[in-house]
Amino acid sequence: MSNATDISEGAQWVEGTERPHVEPESIEAGQIFGFVIVIAVLIGLAVVALFQYTDLTAQEALVEAADQGIYPELDEVRLHATGLLTQYEVLAGTEGRYRIPITRAMELMAQEAPVHPDEFYASEYMAIYRQR
Repeated sequence: MSNATDISEGAQWVEGTERPHVEPESIEAGQIFGFVIVIAVLIGLAVVALFQYTDLTAQEALVEAADQGIYPELDEVRLHATGLLTQYEVLAGTEGRYRIPITRAMELMAQEAPVHPDEFYASEYMAIYRQR
């Protein structure tokens, strides 16, 4: 066979005919990886946007319902929570324990903060704090 050339085991190519089309063996992994990353980022952004939109819509519906007085239980819960955060109260079942308003609790915590913050806070935090 003078017009046939051996191109692989058992396969022959006849001169004058079209060569078989074979894809190149080198695959650009960088391009594929980049494409996958871009797709993952786009899907992530879409998911975050969807959650934000859903949360915003739910909050708007809740505010609208509260304004219309549709959920009286919600108003009661909010009133009770406000009372817990703003009133003094002796805690039932505990001796010597009291509930105080949140603003007063923050003031007390600020007053009782250590004089030497180096002894209280981590050294990493103090290094950042001193740079400011």
